[in-house]
Amino acid sequence: AAPVYPQVKWMKEHGIDCDVIVGSRTKDLLILEEELKAVAGNLYISTIESAIGGERSLLYVSKDPEFFDFELVIDYNSPEYIKEKNPMGGIDNMEVFNNKLYISVASNEGLEVWRSNTDMPKLNEWTRVIDKGFGDGLNKNSLAMGVYKDHLYITAVKGVPLVLLIPIGAEVVRIDKDDKWELVVGRD
Repeated sequence: AAPVYPQVKWMKEHGIDCDVIVGSRTKDLLILEEELKAVAGNLYISTIESAIGGERSLLYVSKDPEFFDFELVIDYNSPEYIKEKNPMGGIDNMEVFNNKLYISVASNEGLEVWRSNTDMPKLNEWTRVIDKGFGDGLNKNSLAMGVYKDHLYITAVKGVPLVLLIPIGAEVVRIDKDDKWELVVGRD
């Protein structure tokens, strides 16, 4: 959060709204939360306790960070919770694309990519865009996610410890605005 705050503040002062995605070990250890609330368009927070190896997607949002508290998006204990309509697994990466939040999560069957159905993520308002590790169930984690020229690019790597023991390259897919995806780097 510390390196990002001055940049986001400058953008706000120059009339540029931007979304901010930050992570911390736990929500309680997040720094500059109040300062970021005042300058961010949307502020998304994920915790490391939900990252690689985590079983649940711990994502917090606020409809207006300056005035409202952050709430857990996916409450697995809610009576309204529907398993098939929500990501499950540690959040590796997040990115805003096409006014929706995309997250990559680790699952037992391989990396999954989910998209929020609205600009503000909500319980049971998610669509799974990619599953089973881009067609290779050994692809368990994502190391990077970013937008370039109207596409969202996502990497996938084999799960730890396999990726640390054997030099295996990453695979890269890109998703268009209609959620169609294609492998651009990797196996053939």
